[in-house]
Amino acid sequence: MFRIQEELRKPGIKRVILDTDTYNEIDDQFALSLAMLAQDKLNLVAVTAAPFHNDKSDSFADGMERSYREIGICTKLVQESHGVAVPPYYRGSVERMPDEDTPVNSEAAEAIYRHVMESDEITYIAAIGAITNVSSAILLHPEIKDKIA
Repeated sequence: MFRIQEELRKPGIKRVILDTDTYNEIDDQFALSLAMLAQDKLNLVAVTAAPFHNDKSDSFADGMERSYREIGICTKLVQESHGVAVPPYYRGSVERMPDEDTPVNSEAAEAIYRHVMESDEITYIAAIGAITNVSSAILLHPEIKDKIA
């Protein structure tokens, strides 16, 4: 935790991956929009669709797919209204991790790995939904642990 606080105090624009269940609750839509608009503070390098399952979805996979589509809607609206670029976004896990040591591979887990490894800078992962995509990326590619906050 202290390393994260120390890194956050350093000046400059922070590289961020937003992992979000955007369709689940409206706060994620605001977070995505604000992250896209905060270009003086954040470099939003990717957005990943986090899965969820509740009364707004038929299954874990359906929740992720609804979030993925909502990311597309939100990013397009922000782009059209503010002229900012749409970050790449990826589908996440379609199932729960069976246990804490068994990852579930997905487009999102692999995208997290690629985006983290493409830079020497620390990449901040803002996980505001189920942590499945991020946990799976770390379990599949433990070498990213020292490059994320």
